[in-house]
Order: sequence, then structure tokens, then C-alpha cells
Amino acid sequence: MINIFVFTLQTLITYLIGRSVYIMTARIFKQKLSDLKILRIEPNNFYLLFGLFAIGNISFIFNFFGGINQIAFYIILIFIIIYNFKQLNFPSFNFQNMFVKLSIFGVFIISTYNAGLSKDSDTYHLNNQLFIRDESIIFGLSNLHHRYGFSSLWEYIGANYWIHDNFVFLQTPSLLIFVSFYIFLYSFLISKDMKYKKISLIILFFGLIDNFGFQGGRNGFVGIDEIGAFDNTFGLLFIISLIFLINLLIDDSPSNLDIFVVGLLILFSGQVRYLGFLLTIPYLLLIFKNKLNNSDFRKIFSIGFLLSALWFLKNLIISSCLIYPINITCLSSLKWHQESQAIVVNKSIRGHPRHPNDIFSSLNDFKWVSDPWLPNNSDYLLNFIFSLLIVKLIFFVKPSKKSIKYYIFSFTFFVIWFVLTPAYRYATPIFLSILILINLDYIKSDKRPLIFFKSKFLVYPLFVICLILTVRVDSYKTFISNPFNSINIAPTTIEYVSRNNFYGLKPKDGKVCFLKKDCFPDEYEVTVDRFLNYKIIIPENPNYWNEFLLNIENKKSI
Repeated sequence: MINIFVFTLQTLITYLIGRSVYIMTARIFKQKLSDLKILRIEPNNFYLLFGLFAIGNISFIFNFFGGINQIAFYIILIFIIIYNFKQLNFPSFNFQNMFVKLSIFGVFIISTYNAGLSKDSDTYHLNNQLFIRDESIIFGLSNLHHRYGFSSLWEYIGANYWIHDNFVFLQTPSLLIFVSFYIFLYSFLISKDMKYKKISLIILFFGLIDNFGFQGGRNGFVGIDEIGAFDNTFGLLFIISLIFLINLLIDDSPSNLDIFVVGLLILFSGQVRYLGFLLTIPYLLLIFKNKLNNSDFRKIFSIGFLLSALWFLKNLIISSCLIYPINITCLSSLKWHQESQAIVVNKSIRGHPRHPNDIFSSLNDFKWVSDPWLPNNSDYLLNFIFSLLIVKLIFFVKPSKKSIKYYIFSFTFFVIWFVLTPAYRYATPIFLSILILINLDYIKSDKRPLIFFKSKFLVYPLFVICLILTVRVDSYKTFISNPFNSINIAPTTIEYVSRNNFYGLKPKDGKVCFLKKDCFPDEYEVTVDRFLNYKIIIPENPNYWNEFLLNIENKKSI
């Protein structure tokens, strides 16, 4: 029972921080809070996203000057929460909306009753967050473990949700993204905006059909990640950003506040995973189309420019690359730079989804498509295509010349996924984007979704079924058998060995360090220099990754 209380408290704190962000934003744009809408829906639907964005960005900025586990950091968060009381307004109470939102929250709380820690958390997420909690930013941190170089905003967010060594609460940020996603879907259903209704119905029908597909379904729809992982979480954040970006592109005269919020969501998405920055291309085209004056341009972009500049500076400090692991963005002149590290890591990212047991062999040809990729992925691909076709038939509209453009965009998204990361775990943002784009002609049309007007009793059960099926059945069983159980997810303990005259430890067996900051599994050695209060991780052998790259055909993994 204590777990439910903690989850609820964390959600409330995130909500209040998000509300303060909203109040500050409204004042910047000189908007009255009363009756104010964001993208034509209630602002409170955005508070959890705003809160997560603020917590993550304050954490990464604060990490330049110290770990977040210090009193000054918490004082800042408390002042942000107190800022809520500068503007108290009590909108009319809507029992139905409150009941739906609490029900959504309750369903996702149940998902924690059968949660497990992801393998990537043991490998590097937890240690990365431990550095964020305890220390100032470390120069060359990627030299301790190449995956530290990814340095997603999700690490900075997650570092705030630990409660001692019980990592079940690390699931809270992911669940809040899922809660926000379903709150948006419900808000779209009850909205007077027909485009929102159509988007919600398309996603819900796809979710329903996909959940009953091949191999148990849900092969293109969303599933809750293991604790610490955020593949589906990013997928939802990406699709939320895309939906509102499309809404802006369709709108003839979007407000400056709406443009700012969509830009914030895109920045949030890109900070979590670089694929999110793909949406900046149509976003910048939108800005150009609207021909903003200098004052409006500064309001919309000043915060984004500042955060982006600090973000890429942080990347340089940690990995020597502006965008890791894209080698062309790396600065070889930096003391902590390891030549060829980004190249090898980039190859491993592309190779692993193709041939997990021999990741580098798949980079030279396309033999991996027939074996082993297609046999391992055919079920969910067929399921996705089958579900997509059914939804397209349900929401069919006569194709136009613009429809061809949407189909080309959809195919482009699929090619990006297939060439870069053709794995199920990375499919959510791509597949849901294809779903929206391939039905964009229907969304923009004047055709009304007849099923919505014939019977709301068909639409609301559709929403409920999709919501319930997002959580695994095993979680419901565990909850029913012991609803008052307090779940505890603790780190694994292993044996470590010394690196003799060099810095740190390494695992006695395997390549997983679990919760040990001075442990790293790679076979090279490092030394730790200091500059003021900052650590600089310097590789003893600067040619380690060069040698690895020269011999890469004989390597099966990193």
C-alpha cells in the first residue's frame, strides 16, 4: 500500500511543477489563465509532461555544478512548486473527467505489481543515474562505459524518482507518459475538434485490432517497458509531439503559445532520444510559414536555444561528441576523446537489431534480412500491416494527390526504421507515425466518423478496452492476489575484481556492473584527472577503439 502512496505523491509533485511551468509560460506570452486553452484542449492535460520536462532540464543544468542530491537542488524544486500559489483558480468540477483520469492513473499503477528491472538498467542506466545524483558532470564519462555517452534526458529525470534502493519508483516517469497519452486520447474523444476525434478513434481502433493479433498481438501498439527502459515511453512522447505538430500545420493561424508548446514537446522528445529531433524539420517550416516578428520569435525560441546549447555542451563534455555516436560531430582535440569509439558504437547500434548474436557481420550486406531477421520479426510485421489495412478500410476516404504525399512520408518513416534500427523495441514511434500519416487524408477531410455519432456506448468501451489491455494480464493477477503488497525491486549484487594499478573495478564474470560507480566492464584501462571539482576520465590506450575497428570482422559484440 505504501507504494501506491509514493507513486501518488510523486505524480502530484510532478503535476504541480508542470502547472508552475504552465503559469510562467502563460505570463511570458501575456495570456490570461482563465479559459485559456493549449492547442484547443485543457492546459491541465499537459501538466505532467511539463513537469517531467522541467525536472529533467533543471537536473541536467544543475549537474554542471554538482550532483542533484543536495539541498540547493531541492530548494529550487520547492520554490517552483510554491509558485503555484501565485495563481490559484478553481475551474468548475467535472466528475466524469476526474473519474476517467483517476481510473487511467489507477490502471497504470497496477502495472507495477509485476514489474521487473530491465537488463539495460543493470548494465548502465542505474550507474549513470548514480553519477547524476552524486557528482558534478564528468568529462569523458563515456570512457567508463560507451553507453554513458547516450546521456538521454530520461537518465536525468529518472535520477529524481529513486526512493533509497527500491527501483520500482523509477517506473513513475514512464507511467506518467502513458497516463498523459491516454488522457490526451480521452480529451480528443470529448473534444469539439473533429480532427482530434478522428485521431483518437484511429489510434484506439488500431490498438484494439493489434491487441488481438498474431502471437498475442500488440506488435505495433504500445506496451509498458521494464523498469528503467524507455523505448515505448519515447514512442508515446514522439507520437504526442507529432499529433500536435500536425495540428499546428493544419491550423491556419496557430497562436504563439501553441507554437511554443509544440516546440517544447519536440525538444523534450529529442532530448530523450535523438530521433525526436527529426520533427524539427517540419516545425521550422511551420515557423517560416507563419513569418513571426522578432519579438514573437525571441519568445518562442530563446528558451529552446539556451537549453539546446547547454544540452550539446553537456554532450561534448561527456562523450566529446555533439551528437553521440555520430563521429562527424566529435571533436578529436578534446583530451578525453577516444578515436573510433563513436564509429564502433554507431555500428553496434545498427547491427544489433539485424543480427543480435553477431552484430557486426550484418553491416556489409543484406543477408541478415532472410536470416535471422525476417523469421524473428515476421509475426509482428504481418500483424502491423494487417491492423493498418483494417484501420485504413474503416476510415477510408477517396485518395487525392495529397494522399500520395502522405503515403510517401509513411514509407520514408518505415525506411528510416528498417535501415537504422529494425527492431520491435524501436518500432512504436515509427509504426504509430505511419498509422497517423497514412490516415492523414481522412483526418483532414470533412468526412465524419459515423460510429462516433451513432453510439457513444461503442466509443467509450473501445477506449476502456485499449487502456486495460495496455497493462499485462499478469499484473492484474498479481494485484488481485495481493493488492496491498509493497513491491520492492532491489539491485543485484555481484563480485568485483580490482584493476591492479589502474582506476576502478570490473565484474568478475560478465559485463554487467549493476550499482557500482567505479566499475566498468571494458577491457581497456583509464586514469582519473581533476580540474577544479571536476573529474576527467582519460583512456590509457587511446588506440583501443582504433584497434577494435580494424579487427571488427572478428568481433561479435562490443
